[in-house]
Amino acid sequence: REIDFNYKRTTLDRSQKPFVTAISFDMCGEALAAGSSDSLVSIFDVRTGSRLRNLSCHSDAITAVSFCKNVCAPYLLATGSKDKSVVFHDVRQKFSMISRIE
Repeated sequence: REIDFNYKRTTLDRSQKPFVTAISFDMCGEALAAGSSDSLVSIFDVRTGSRLRNLSCHSDAITAVSFCKNVCAPYLLATGSKDKSVVFHDVRQKFSMISRIE
């Protein structure tokens, strides 16, 4: 099977629908956090591809997401945004925000 490596370079139209701006896998590779241009962070089950939950705690585009690499707290997630804040989440909780740094 041949793969076509020719592609058309396009200009990103940011007025279109939201797009992914940052991703992070959890330590086990079972969950994926994806931040987007519409300030939403979504958590997905990698195996099924289903969205497990949405986290909305920023007012501008997400610029960074990172799961904690410590085996004692793999459920912790840090998110950063163009709103100049960093939010720490416990993704196991319905209201996930633990703290916020501005």
